[in-house]
Amino acid sequence: MFPNRHPHQDVIGLTSIYKNSKVDYPFDYKGMEKEAKEFFEKEDLENTDVILIYITGLTSALICIFNVLREMNIHTYICVMHYNKDTGHYISQYVNI
Repeated sequence: MFPNRHPHQDVIGLTSIYKNSKVDYPFDYKGMEKEAKEFFEKEDLENTDVILIYITGLTSALICIFNVLREMNIHTYICVMHYNKDTGHYISQYVNI
């Protein structure tokens, strides 16, 4: 979600939804939704079965992404990748919005 927040080999080179690695105010839901919407409006999601999101930060930012996808009528599976610090790998969790 955020660039350079948790450097890991699995996320190197992936596109970030949010431009900055730091959020100045984590309760700026409208601002985060605006930025997420700008990102997803540029993506071709017409025939996308799954959207893969590596969680690298705030829960509120993830909820903003879900809200934007619902608002845009994008009904697909989301595969949220959570970092497991015990194994050093990401594990998946599927969400259907």
